[in-house]
Order: sequence, then C-alpha cells, then structure tokens
Amino acid sequence: MSENTTSVVESGNEPQETTRAFTQDDVNRIVSERLAKEKAKSEAAMVQRGQELDQREKMLVAREKVTAMGLPAELVNALNINTPEELEKSLSIIAGHIKPNITTAPAAPKGVPGVSGNPAPPYQERRSPIRDAMGLK
Repeated sequence: MSENTTSVVESGNEPQETTRAFTQDDVNRIVSERLAKEKAKSEAAMVQRGQELDQREKMLVAREKVTAMGLPAELVNALNINTPEELEKSLSIIAGHIKPNITTAPAAPKGVPGVSGNPAPPYQERRSPIRDAMGLK
C-alpha cells in the first residue's frame, strides 16, 4: 500500500507544517462510508415516495367506489382505507345507514297539486293568489 503524504517545509525561522497522511485503505473507508450514507438517504426518499403513491392509489379506489354507490365523494376522507377489507367494511357500514333513508321517501302530502298521487289541475284552472290580489285574470 502506498502512503500519500503532504508536507510543507519552510526554511528559516518558521516551523515546519505537516498534514496528516491517509493510506489508500483510509480513503476507501471514508468514501465507502459517505456512499453508504447517500444510498441510505436515497432509499428512504424512495420508500417515502412509494408510500405516498400507495396512499393516492387507495384514495382513488375509495373515491371510485363511493361515487359508484351514489354517495358524495367527500365521504372518502371519513373512510378507513388502509386495506381493501377495511374499505369494504367502512362502505358497508355507511351504506347500511344511508340507504334506508334514501329508499324510504316521506309520504306525499295530501291535497297538494303536482305531488305524486295528486293530479295537478289544468293550467287554465290554476289561480294565482298574487293575480287575485292585483285583480288580474
């Protein structure tokens, strides 16, 4: 192995300055340590990007399922989307609470024209209270 040394020798009254000598093994070790640190940093960044991508994909799948059920897309933020099983469980719970309310419509008030079950009178027979108040026909 060769040793790299650097020294400065001055003549006269000035003292001699000598820098530390590194062997090739020392240089290789230092370089490999720095490379390992940089590699660890880049791997950590890749893992973080992968996790962010997975989260976006889960949100997209959840949003598609929610809109396919006819529910507002804002419900995605309230769902547990960590795994597909948890997503399905969350959707089934919400569907169990929302669907009965959607399917059972309130009964139509009786005597109100135009509401299901109550035929609306022809246009000519309708009387507007505003027109009556103004004395218009």
